[in-house]
Amino acid sequence: MCKLFEKIINYRLSWYLEKIAFLYPKQNGFRKNRSTMDSLYEINEEIKQTTHGRRLLNTLTDFTTNRKFQVKANNHLSCEFAQENGVPQSSALSVTLFLIAINDITQNCNPPVKYNLFADYFNYWCRSNNAHTVQNLLQITTNNLEKWANKTGFNFSPGKSYCSTFTKKRVNELNIKLNYTPIANKNTVKMLGVVFDKRQTWSPYIKHLKKTTSNSLKIIKILSHASWGADSMSLIKIFNAIIQSKINYGSILYRTAAMSTLKLIDTVNNSGLRLAIRAFCSSPIQSIYNIAGIPPPTLRRIELSNKYIARLARQNGNKYSSINNEIAKLTNENVLSPVKITPREFNSTPPWEKNYQINTELNTLSKQNTAPEIFKTHVHRILDEYKNFQKIFTDASKADNGVGISIILENQNLTFKLPNECSIFSAEALAILKAIEIVNTSAHTNFLILSDSLSALNSIKNKTNPSDIAILIQNNLDKPNKKKKTNYTDMDTRAYQN
Repeated sequence: MCKLFEKIINYRLSWYLEKIAFLYPKQNGFRKNRSTMDSLYEINEEIKQTTHGRRLLNTLTDFTTNRKFQVKANNHLSCEFAQENGVPQSSALSVTLFLIAINDITQNCNPPVKYNLFADYFNYWCRSNNAHTVQNLLQITTNNLEKWANKTGFNFSPGKSYCSTFTKKRVNELNIKLNYTPIANKNTVKMLGVVFDKRQTWSPYIKHLKKTTSNSLKIIKILSHASWGADSMSLIKIFNAIIQSKINYGSILYRTAAMSTLKLIDTVNNSGLRLAIRAFCSSPIQSIYNIAGIPPPTLRRIELSNKYIARLARQNGNKYSSINNEIAKLTNENVLSPVKITPREFNSTPPWEKNYQINTELNTLSKQNTAPEIFKTHVHRILDEYKNFQKIFTDASKADNGVGISIILENQNLTFKLPNECSIFSAEALAILKAIEIVNTSAHTNFLILSDSLSALNSIKNKTNPSDIAILIQNNLDKPNKKKKTNYTDMDTRAYQN
């Protein structure tokens, strides 16, 4: 019960922090729709240019005060110990509370010094033509961080800190001191699992990748035994898990390396797939990827870059101009035509306080084993419960010549054409959204929206991880509640046709 309660508090606290934009945009650690790649990509671009309120707070205070714990070993419990500081180990709240505690660390960095943050992994840097200027600015920032650590109780380890100069010129090493201890200078630095070299050739990282993935090849080789080995489908899944995942991580960064350098890791990729599908040594490389159903490394790197472009475009791109610049640059590099991508939505009201009804009762009846008369009987019975509700029917259609939606309200039949790239799920959800927008301008207070898309309705019902269109629908459902009381009911009519 304690773990469950912690998860509930953590879910609500995380939602509230995102709603009020409490966490700095540069903090990418343990936040929804953020990853290590956001921090790494920003650092990489800098190098390339060189070369709910008070009640929740009281609940948190009460929950973390006077906590006690025990240690269990060999089915024996130790004496109770008081939790003097911090949160219990493996607590669901630990990460979120830590992000709050470390959030103001970024206030110690003043322009032109830049920074980013992934949980407790803090990077700060400065670009200049004058090495002496960089030395002074970084030392001032380091001194500020020392004062901040002494004030907040955090501690920086000089042994785990390092400094690197990224330049093609010959310059002296920087002499940055932390707690009167010089920070070590390195030609290559490992940040969040990716190795950066000072000239950005990516050769050290790709050689490191080849070494680690070559060891994993031995597993594939053993499991691909001709007489007792696993089948090809299983081997491909294992290959994706232990080799392809390592190669894909950071590929949007090292894709700019020389082709001769990229071939070092591509050969491991080829060997792993050859073993997985038990192909002959003389089999052409392109045929291996074709049989395995996996895109070649070059196309895979482009695919991952395009997905990252889409994620950046959805990450409130209109809010930060730097994100827009990165999207434009990546789009040009991958020769893409600009595509309008749905921005990422955020719930305007707490998801746990939503009170509209969605009826998917008809889905409990098997379409194959239930007669149409029984469906009609159930539909009429449900509709009788909403006699005073104004009914709105929505539907969507996708064909070779386009995508469209239709909304039927009383004697009105409204139709809209959507982009051809729109999926049937998006079309069905947009039809519901358009119906709600029409409802919000109506003087009537009770509405029953009938849709034949179970997936769209289930997405709207999902309070923990709804789609962006579903969040937009949820936000529109909440709008009338601020001005007038409006009752909504969405009903699944997927099984009831004509």
